[in-house]
Amino acid sequence: MNTNKLLRKKNLFFIFLFLQIFLISFFLLVNINPIYGEITFPNYTGYVNDFASILDSQTINDVTNIITELEAKTTAEIVVVTVENLQGISIEEYAVNLFEKWGIGKEDKDNGILLLVSKEDRRLRIEVGYGLEGVVTDLEVGNIINDVIIPYFKEDNYNGGVYNGVVAIVNEIYKDSGLPLIGESSNPNYTTLSAYDSSQGRNTYYFWILFGSIFGIIIIIVSIVNVFKRKCPKCRKLKLKITEKILEYPTYTTKGKKLVIRDCSHCGFHSEKVEIIPRKTRSGGGFIGGSGSRGGFGGGSGGFGGFGGGSSGGGGSSGKW
Repeated sequence: MNTNKLLRKKNLFFIFLFLQIFLISFFLLVNINPIYGEITFPNYTGYVNDFASILDSQTINDVTNIITELEAKTTAEIVVVTVENLQGISIEEYAVNLFEKWGIGKEDKDNGILLLVSKEDRRLRIEVGYGLEGVVTDLEVGNIINDVIIPYFKEDNYNGGVYNGVVAIVNEIYKDSGLPLIGESSNPNYTTLSAYDSSQGRNTYYFWILFGSIFGIIIIIVSIVNVFKRKCPKCRKLKLKITEKILEYPTYTTKGKKLVIRDCSHCGFHSEKVEIIPRKTRSGGGFIGGSGSRGGFGGGSGGFGGFGGGSSGGGGSSGKW
């Protein structure tokens, strides 16, 4: 009797575990596309674009001067953008698309960085271009967001958060280039921070434990999905062979087509289906709505001449306050 109860409990445990893995894999791998209205992205006005009206003129001028000096010394470009909201998409998706549309950084170096703040969503992200991913790493960006910017934002001090966040990013670039770091600000609205030390980031140990666990779960899920892809819909055996032939290669402006052929070596099942290949993108993000070409459209004001046509590297970090 006890043996039967233990066996039933064991079976229930494995059924529960399987359902958990199935649900996780479903939400991770099934393409769910919510229907939003057309997403529109603003045109830039300079290095600091305060569309949410949360920064004062002094902060805008100070940050602009710091970024202008950075660009003159290293050619790197940092852009600050505040928006009212994200129009229903994630801040990661919004940041990548805005980065690509504006073409932040030099085209031959991809050395741009975007600091994006969404007022209503209370979210922010630092998106890093390909050329600076080794200089301003994801871990350092996460530390800057959590240890420098968010404490100011929680006090509704957007000026201090943006200013000191930009200073921290600039100092990482200066440090890599062997240039003097920016000294402590004399403006009391900004206070304290100057040369931010990225080695002081908190909870690094727990971060890597969590990251490793999630990575392991994803590997298990992908492995299970790949096994089930080989299951024949006719005989249910894992004997299905899938072959893909490219019919039309995708470009940056047009989608492609591929022929997916499935053959079962057990029962002889055969099927052919034409599938669409997404357009090529430099960052993997693609455009959502909006208009304008990368790094060259009008809209700059004063002496600002526009960005250099750089691309996002997909690196960076996000935060919420």
